[in-house]
Amino acid sequence: MRGGAGRGESVRWEARWLDRRKLGPRKLGLADEREPKGAKRGPTRREAPLAARLGSEEEARALVARLAGQPGRVVEVTRREERVPPPLLHHLTSLQQEANRRYGLTADQTLQAAQALYEKRKLITYPRTDSRHLTRDVAAGLRAVVAAVACGPYAQAAQGLLAGGLPPLGRRYVDDAKVGDHHAIVPTASAPNLDALPQREARVYDLIVRRFLAAFHPPAIYARSRIDAEVAGELLRANGRVRLDPGWEA
Repeated sequence: MRGGAGRGESVRWEARWLDRRKLGPRKLGLADEREPKGAKRGPTRREAPLAARLGSEEEARALVARLAGQPGRVVEVTRREERVPPPLLHHLTSLQQEANRRYGLTADQTLQAAQALYEKRKLITYPRTDSRHLTRDVAAGLRAVVAAVACGPYAQAAQGLLAGGLPPLGRRYVDDAKVGDHHAIVPTASAPNLDALPQREARVYDLIVRRFLAAFHPPAIYARSRIDAEVAGELLRANGRVRLDPGWEA
């Protein structure tokens, strides 16, 4: 879908040096040249990403200086809707990865905490699993699990799910064929005493509960936009993303 800024519309294009380490996924690159269908060729110098074309920061600054303040012509504006579903349920590896990313826990520290939550606290299902799915039999009893975790920081989300009628999980999460000896890690129907949990166990339990509750929520919806513009003979591309509905990310 094309946006309101049509082909050939004149704009002022402010050229900046984009430090990807600071701006993350935002990129400034060259637009694709138009080619007849079926044409095969490698990228030209003008089509290569700016990072590949520019040999140094000095060259980049020189390009910025040449483009700064120059009038630009919007070549094309495209927009599309993007739906981001909740992540899959945890297996041991994904749990260890998230615990390391969020809290700096080692794989063994996460495993030991998960083992304690399983064996001693009876608060989670078997943690040494390589599956991220549930069987239909397990999924049929999840209302009791949601009710059990409806406390502390999870109360609002869990109670909201129960009040609205717990939506069934689809095949993204429930698939008997993708479950081996053990299904994905989820909370049990035992109500937790969150204040009694040691910090490490509390953090691992939190990751499991939040991932579990997120699965019942709708996808987050984003509007993705791409603007291709020509400025002083250079084809520039700007990409952006705006969240329209937070869904499970709320």
